[in-house]
Amino acid sequence: MSDDADMERVRKEIEQIKRELGEQTPPNEATTCSWVVEPLLLVAGYRRMDWIQEVAGLQGNKYRPDYTVLAETPHCWLLEAKTWNHPLLEQDANQLTSYANVHNIRWAVLTNGKEWQLYD
Repeated sequence: MSDDADMERVRKEIEQIKRELGEQTPPNEATTCSWVVEPLLLVAGYRRMDWIQEVAGLQGNKYRPDYTVLAETPHCWLLEAKTWNHPLLEQDANQLTSYANVHNIRWAVLTNGKEWQLYD
C-alpha cells in the first residue's frame, strides 16, 4: 500500500468485518479465509489472481501454507491461516517460517483472522 488512503480503506474493511461478525465467529479455517482473509487481501489491492490457495490433502504429507501471494515474482509472500479461535502458536510460526526459508521467500504472515503476525 502506498499511502494513507490505502491504509484507511483497510481500516474501514476491518471495522466492517467486525460489525458483520458481531458475536458470530467463523466456524472453520475455510470460513475464516472467506469472511476475513480474502476480503482484506482484496481491499489491500490484491486481485484474486494474485494468490494461489492451497487445498488440504492434495500435497500429501508436505506442508504448504494456505496462500502464496504474488507467486513467481520477486514480491512473493506466504500466508498461513488458522481457525478463528486457534491461538497462534510458536509451532505454527516455526512451520511457516521454515517453509519460507527453505523456498527462499522473505515474508510470511500467520493469522487466525483476529491476530496477524508478520515474519521476515
